[in-house]
Amino acid sequence: MQCSIVVPVYNEARVLPIFLKRLTELCQNWENQGIITQVILVDDGSIDESVEIMQKSAPPSSEIVVLERNYGQAIALNAGLERAKGNYIFTLDADMEFDPLILNKFLSKLKEGYDLVSGVRVIRNTSILRRFASYNINFFSHYLLHIYLRDLTCPVNAYTHSLLEKVRKHGSLLFLKVKAAKCASRVTEVEIEQLNRNKEGSKYNFLKLFALFLEFIVHHSRHIFQRIILLGTGLLIFSLLTGGIYLFLRILGAISPSKIFQALVILIFFTGWQTLIVGFIGEYLLRLHRLLEESLPSYKIKQILEVKNKF
Repeated sequence: MQCSIVVPVYNEARVLPIFLKRLTELCQNWENQGIITQVILVDDGSIDESVEIMQKSAPPSSEIVVLERNYGQAIALNAGLERAKGNYIFTLDADMEFDPLILNKFLSKLKEGYDLVSGVRVIRNTSILRRFASYNINFFSHYLLHIYLRDLTCPVNAYTHSLLEKVRKHGSLLFLKVKAAKCASRVTEVEIEQLNRNKEGSKYNFLKLFALFLEFIVHHSRHIFQRIILLGTGLLIFSLLTGGIYLFLRILGAISPSKIFQALVILIFFTGWQTLIVGFIGEYLLRLHRLLEESLPSYKIKQILEVKNKF
């Protein structure tokens, strides 16, 4: 059996030695159980010594994917996932907010037959901004995408290779957890505690978090435009039916004329028509965006380094 661990890295030189030491312990533990481990470390344009530290201290046979510039965590994770070959694939951040050894819990759940194992942070040591962004993404996913995982933004997750292939057939692996939750047959959650390691604060400022939220919205906005089209169609049908019934009753002389009612029906008709047009334009632009996204690479790899360290 082979397991792949994908870790996006961005300016983590301060904590990388500790993280890589714990990750090596995990890999050695798995090797003793007969599990082959593929570690993919994706450097997302770090400007510190992260790459050099990874070359010196990464687990044996690790693969370091160095991106040409900083693309953001979602794209860096996607770059690593596209190279993952294991039967089971794990994702984890390198900032030591979570001990790599917790992946043992996720492995146990995958062995029980689950397709997706989602991490849930029970003690949130993140900033108010990050919690606010997470809340909005969770809210959007619950009520528009009908995905009911408790913590969609938790970076620690595990997937089967077959689930990843199923998701890949529908497009890219960006925002994998959301897409995987929709495709998975069996889903479970594992509660994990964050470590109090981060004295520097979050690397995400308000603008970065807002950009991440917008990227998430755009990536899943087809559901919004479909609902806008349905709303516009419903308003049009309602106004036409109501207007038709009103006209029929007026011809029969069953009701007296009402300018307010007529104005209301006309208002609903034009509101529905405009809503329908907005929905169709949004759907059209979104399809163009997806065509461009598929035809153009979302990231560029600067170099790939192989680690020859030993346990």
